Amino acid sequence: KTSLMGKVSAEPQWWVGGMRALYQYSTGYMLYDTIFSIFLPMMSGEDMDAKILGHHLVSIYLMFSNQLSDAAYVWLMVFMFSGEFTNPLQNIFGATQLSVKVFEDPLTLGFHAVMEFSFALIYFIVRVGFGPIVVSYMSYRALFGAEVKNVPFLVRASWVFLVMMMMVGSISLMTECYEMLSDG
Repeated sequence: KTSLMGKVSAEPQWWVGGMRALYQYSTGYMLYDTIFSIFLPMMSGEDMDAKILGHHLVSIYLMFSNQLSDAAYVWLMVFMFSGEFTNPLQNIFGATQLSVKVFEDPLTLGFHAVMEFSFALIYFIVRVGFGPIVVSYMSYRALFGAEVKNVPFLVRASWVFLVMMMMVGSISLMTECYEMLSDG
C-alpha cells in the first residue's frame, strides 16, 4: 500500500523508480522553462512575468527537496497533478487566442470559443473546487503527519507555505476563468 506521505524508500522499487523519473523529468522541464521564461522576454524586449518565474522556482525547490527528504512525495505529485491537469487545455486555448488574430474565419472563432469555455470550466473546477480541498488536507498531513517526522518541520512548513502561495498566485487566473464562464 502506498502512503500519501510515507517514506519513498519503503515503497516497491518499481514505484520508487517511476516516481523519481517523474520528478527528474518534471524538474528538468521546469529548469528548461525557467530559462525560456527569462530569456524569451529579454530577447523580445518584453517584461518578464514574475509570477511565472516564481511558479517555476518554487516548483523546482518543491520537487528537489521532496526527492532529498524521502517523504511526502505523493502529496507533491497530487498537488502537481491538480495544478498541471489543465495545462493541455490552457496551451490549446493560448494557441487559439493567437490564431483568431490571424484567421478570422468562423471555424477558427468557433474552435476558440469552445476551447475558451472548456479551459475556463475545467480550470475553475480543479482550482476552486478540488484545489483547496487537496491543499488543505495535504498541508495538514505535511505539517502534523507522523510519517513525515523525519523531515525537519521548517522544510515541511516551507512546502505548505509555498504551495499556499502558488494557490494565491493563481487567484487572478481563477477570476479570469470565472469571467470567461460568465460571458458565456
